[in-house]
Amino acid sequence: MSRRTKLILLGIFLLLLAIPVWHVGSNWNPPSPLRFRLVSRDTPSEIDGIWSEWVEVEAFNTSSAPRYIEMVTLKRVKGPDNSFDPFVPSIISSGTVIPAGGTVRGGGSLSVSKEGSTEPDTLEIVYFQASTVRHQALEGYYSFLARLPEPLQELLSWSSVCTESKAPLEESPP
Repeated sequence: MSRRTKLILLGIFLLLLAIPVWHVGSNWNPPSPLRFRLVSRDTPSEIDGIWSEWVEVEAFNTSSAPRYIEMVTLKRVKGPDNSFDPFVPSIISSGTVIPAGGTVRGGGSLSVSKEGSTEPDTLEIVYFQASTVRHQALEGYYSFLARLPEPLQELLSWSSVCTESKAPLEESPP
């Protein structure tokens, strides 16, 4: 085989190898891959002297890769200093995978007080997510790491699997 043919074949091979590498790299951790929309709210009800309101939220995956969800919670933004109420339990189940361009619905009970509001502009979503490729790669890495001696585990430990993100809660159309 001539030198020129070898170089052409090497170029084609490198180009074909670059396509999946680019796809994984671009979807590893994109900024703000999820959007959230308030779908419905029930009227507040009292259970054991505590008033709460059930809210249903829809998550939309804007990225071109499926997203693995670790936790999605609602936080109430209150006051001028933007302090938060304690976390509400996760409104989308841990381990849920949202397909590329897909949506998932979930809901949770949010405590209601006189000064609190469940209007979308007073709520914020905090979520922990990863691309499915990142989740599988780092889960495999951590299972390998667990088999090593402890000094090596500390030396080789890396970032967490899921990344924390925040997003505003959009209002549903009337």
